[in-house]
Amino acid sequence: MKRRIFERWFAAPGMGEAGEGARKTQIRVIILLLAAIALSSAVLFMGRLIKDKDGECEWTVEVRKKGVPVDTYRGNYNLSSLVIYLDEVEAGYCYKEIDGREVILDRELPKDYSVILLTIDRATDFSVMMRGVYVLLPVCLALAIAAVIINYRSFYRPTRSIYVMRRLRDGGELHRRCLTIPLVGLIAAVILCVVLTVVYYKLYFRETMPVRLPNKVTFNVWRTLVWWS
Repeated sequence: MKRRIFERWFAAPGMGEAGEGARKTQIRVIILLLAAIALSSAVLFMGRLIKDKDGECEWTVEVRKKGVPVDTYRGNYNLSSLVIYLDEVEAGYCYKEIDGREVILDRELPKDYSVILLTIDRATDFSVMMRGVYVLLPVCLALAIAAVIINYRSFYRPTRSIYVMRRLRDGGELHRRCLTIPLVGLIAAVILCVVLTVVYYKLYFRETMPVRLPNKVTFNVWRTLVWWS
């Protein structure tokens, strides 16, 4: 019974025992497309996120004594490598974290000293990082449309089973067989992209120092589908 219900989703090439191979092939194609979307988007997004990592940003910090600037440090390497040598004490104080615009060090500074972050490169906007990551989704749409056309045509030749379909009481049988599998594949691809976007969004905020985040983090759906936006 379950097998019969399952078969009713497929067009002429996937009908009956003879169509088992065609049914399996269509399911495999959908799974492969979903895997391709997941893999390609992960490679593109993670590659950009790693390239834009905090360790390669340019920054400027200022050492102050009683609020008065006494020295400035600049670099484009990881702030964790920052070593500050004070005039009175030639000892290194390594960066630990950034709290707002203040650099917190892993050792207590001498009295009256503070280290302030003046400038730091902003991270690439999330919308830019997502450019073209779902370029395969339009491909899935094109394949779904092509599959629907092929499904309808399959009832007209070579067996002309369209006449059998027209005599059925259920007038929606033909459309169900032609539309179900392509639509299921397309909807599954869209859902996958939504889930991946949520995952990438969380990774973006987790892997980027708050002080480097753009003033306004944006997301553009259209940009995720094309390379040239």
